[in-house]
Amino acid sequence: MKNYYITGASGFVGKNLITELLKQENIHIYGLFLPNETNLDFYVNDKITIVRGNILDYGSIYDFISQGDGDKIVVHVAGVISVYKNNDEFAFRANTEGTKNLVDASVKLNVNKFIYISSVDSLTKHKPGEYVAEQSEYYPDELIGVYSKSKAIANNYILKAYKENGLPAVICCPSAIAGPNDPFSAPINQAIKKFLNKKMPAVVKGGYDIVDVRDVVNGIIGAINNGRNGESYILAGTPISVLDLMAIAAKEANMKAVKMTVPHFIIKLISPFIVMHAKLHHKRPLFTSFSMDCLKQNPIYSHEKSSKELGYKSRPLEETIRDLIEWLRK
Repeated sequence: MKNYYITGASGFVGKNLITELLKQENIHIYGLFLPNETNLDFYVNDKITIVRGNILDYGSIYDFISQGDGDKIVVHVAGVISVYKNNDEFAFRANTEGTKNLVDASVKLNVNKFIYISSVDSLTKHKPGEYVAEQSEYYPDELIGVYSKSKAIANNYILKAYKENGLPAVICCPSAIAGPNDPFSAPINQAIKKFLNKKMPAVVKGGYDIVDVRDVVNGIIGAINNGRNGESYILAGTPISVLDLMAIAAKEANMKAVKMTVPHFIIKLISPFIVMHAKLHHKRPLFTSFSMDCLKQNPIYSHEKSSKELGYKSRPLEETIRDLIEWLRK
């Protein structure tokens, strides 16, 4: 019996991963959910055990992984995306202390595999146009932003546990994830939704690499089955400008394309008000001054290693956006 222990089970990647894992035979899935999470009808399944806990509570994590007999495969998906340069203690703690708790419990319980879903943002930045590949060590002091730093710190802790304690760990680094079956509206999906609702008259210059959630899930399963312990794998998709992304969305939705771009200096002027509005309404802002700066980096991520070792493939972005729009409309 294969037992999968999935943190962030109700999230975008977690839900899509569980959907795929349910197709396997002779498995059981233990999904970790916060004590106050509701609307879990999807997870009512003979193959799934709903476990209440918090990654910041080591005791609940230890109890979570202790359940079940047979092979133990931990997939640590839970994390908090931050669009802030600093002063986001919750995201930093969740991504660092939460990961430490998962690693420490997994070492103690001798799990068979530990998969961590990190991010390409943890990689050292290159000049625009240069290919970015996997790293064997991460350098948080060279990175800017709460999310990047916290993910890099978590990566290093995992690699240390592999070297010193033999933790059979693999790190997956996806780029910006988009696609259907999204319970909480990931940033790219949120932008597409605003466009469909005609609330995006203009876009900012710059771009990023976007990957389909279903391809990320297939990459994670490839890492479980074929990933080499102590290694990292980039799960990237298509580098694209925001303007071109919205042009694809317009074509797939049969809508008028957005053609106006807003200079970065204007975004920087209004971003404090966007952040203030979001905080007043207890929401995550669609962008901040810092997140806009990230769009100007335009890195190109190489997933050659993942394709060769994990059998990873990235589908055309047009297919992702088409399926996302169909799912949003439904």
